[in-house]
Amino acid sequence: MLLNQPGAENLLGHVAKLIVDQATGEAQVDAHGDDVKTSTGSRWDDSVIRGVPDYQLACACASRYAGTRAAKAPDFAKGAEMDDDHDDVDDLELIEDSTTRDDDVSAADENAGPGFASDLLRVGMALSVVVALLAVAVGAAMLLLPKAWLPQQVDPAADIVVFKPGDPLPDPPLVLPEPPTPSPRLGSKDLTEVDERSLRGAASHYYSKGDLQSAIQCQYMAVMRTDSGRYNLACYYSRAGNVDAALYWLQTGAKDEGSDAVLTNRDGDFVELRKDPRWPQLLSYLRIYQSYWETSGISETSLVLPRDTMPEKPIPVFIGLHGVGDNARHFVDPGSYQSLADAMGVAFLAVSGTQCRGKANFAWSEDPAKDLARIDEALRETSDRFTPAKGQQVLFGFSQGAWVAGELSLQNPERFAGAVVLSPGNLSGKKFTSTQSAAGGRRPGIVAVCGEAEHPLTVRYTNECAASSRSIGARVFQKLYPGMKRHSFPPDFWEKLPVWGKFILDPQAPLPPP
Repeated sequence: MLLNQPGAENLLGHVAKLIVDQATGEAQVDAHGDDVKTSTGSRWDDSVIRGVPDYQLACACASRYAGTRAAKAPDFAKGAEMDDDHDDVDDLELIEDSTTRDDDVSAADENAGPGFASDLLRVGMALSVVVALLAVAVGAAMLLLPKAWLPQQVDPAADIVVFKPGDPLPDPPLVLPEPPTPSPRLGSKDLTEVDERSLRGAASHYYSKGDLQSAIQCQYMAVMRTDSGRYNLACYYSRAGNVDAALYWLQTGAKDEGSDAVLTNRDGDFVELRKDPRWPQLLSYLRIYQSYWETSGISETSLVLPRDTMPEKPIPVFIGLHGVGDNARHFVDPGSYQSLADAMGVAFLAVSGTQCRGKANFAWSEDPAKDLARIDEALRETSDRFTPAKGQQVLFGFSQGAWVAGELSLQNPERFAGAVVLSPGNLSGKKFTSTQSAAGGRRPGIVAVCGEAEHPLTVRYTNECAASSRSIGARVFQKLYPGMKRHSFPPDFWEKLPVWGKFILDPQAPLPPP
């Protein structure tokens, strides 16, 4: 009768697979289904490339030159070179082992004769029956045991929390000691003398090389310097096997910096954390704070003007759209863009994404109407400081912001002169769409570039953007940078942006040189 209960068939199938796995030693899957270990060794958690949404969630970790969340870049692997060569080798060995010719029979087998084969067949059938009976017995026993004994999964969609302004915020659920302070010296280098951007870049570099202790040292110093970057620090600690330290920085970061519970619950860096019995408590806490930040109403803009700007005189404007997890002030900072604004005679206006995830952590909705409304709001906020020239608004973005820039320029060719699309990606899995041909005979300029060796989805989106732009009659410059594997701005960005800008703003300008 137990076998007629709902779910018994699935349970028995699961038990049978466990028996086979234990017998062969070929696979082990943790209770959450997150991490797979084969007989050939550890493999990267594939949640970051399990589809377009998860692919881009990992891409959330990138921004310009190993910036706020790019400390774990390259984007999707967060510093790990997403190189599947080791998997290919393992698979190749298995294939070669399984392709032994049928006629490769040993002399001993030939001499055994049909009687030996029959005996072997009978033994095999008997063993099969024993295994089947054992599976039924174990399955029945599991049905009779308390449900709490069975492995529990963490459902990323469960316990969705909606925070209402005025609701009390919870106290941290886990009592964790602050981790020991990492050494401020890395070899002969005093990290206290290194600037914040270099520290983050160094952390990303060491992470990609598997030197997690050095990555932790650099990222910790960056956090102390800037009061940001706790999420990446937690990632490094988790990969290093220090679960308590990783939990500490995630919990602290949710309140002091921001929270993205969806990303955290999928991030391949936290496979081991999700096995910890304290994880459900922390995840619930992260969800509450994510809802809190989403309802906070926080937004920001960053504006860099040529030094000789007169507010009433119209000038071209380049509107910067950052990637997931970044912010406007980091994406367009005066120190980097002032000289470009002076030389090009244009304004640079960076806009925070539609969705707030923390004090300085934003993402785009990927709803064209909502994202365009956010851009218009930022233009209104700065209308007393400069006047955008009609028809000379250019969108430029990176990662998710690049996808938004490309999509809005395709859907509004009458408004935007064009777009610079740098390594695009998105959370929704949408394709680029064009709703109309270029208006009034005007042909917008589109620059679509990425690394030739970036993730295939980044390359695909770049190609799709170029193809959709051509379909509306736009002028298109497309380039896949040879050998560029890291999800970042192209290496010649600062040199090429003025050239790309001229191509976009001047309909008669020739295609830029490759």
